[in-house]
Amino acid sequence: MADSPSDSKSDDDVLDLQPQNLTLGAVLGQVFGLDSQGNGRAIVNVAQDKKTSRKYALKRFFVDEASEEAINLIRHEIVCLRQLKHDHILSCLGSFGSPDTMEIWLVSPLMEMGSLRRVLDSQFPEGIPESAASPIIRDLLSALVHLHERGVVHRALKVDGMHVFL
Repeated sequence: MADSPSDSKSDDDVLDLQPQNLTLGAVLGQVFGLDSQGNGRAIVNVAQDKKTSRKYALKRFFVDEASEEAINLIRHEIVCLRQLKHDHILSCLGSFGSPDTMEIWLVSPLMEMGSLRRVLDSQFPEGIPESAASPIIRDLLSALVHLHERGVVHRALKVDGMHVFL
């Protein structure tokens, strides 16, 4: 929750982001049960731009396995991430659909440090001191205020879902 991921990217980089220029890399995680019935899934990969060598997080939604409800939730996630501009909220740098692979791709900045849980476990195994926790809590509360002012309620707030960018 340090600097904003958007600070390190120019508008030119975002506008030139094209799916054919992305090479898929390691799997970072998987999401199962996108809708209320447990249907749909997504995989998050590292993706590297062939032109710039910049790395991104690429969330691949498998549309052929998704219900109409899940597809609507995917659309909602993309729209929200595009509209919510805040230093401490992950942004959507691009989204692409592929009828050939039946996937929707959502491209976001890669949070190199991983989840806050990973940082806490590796850097603070005995507990985090107040001086280190205070800026994290401040940034989190700032993001929550931003969401709430726009009528958005985050329903799954946990350290495993918070990512750290340096």
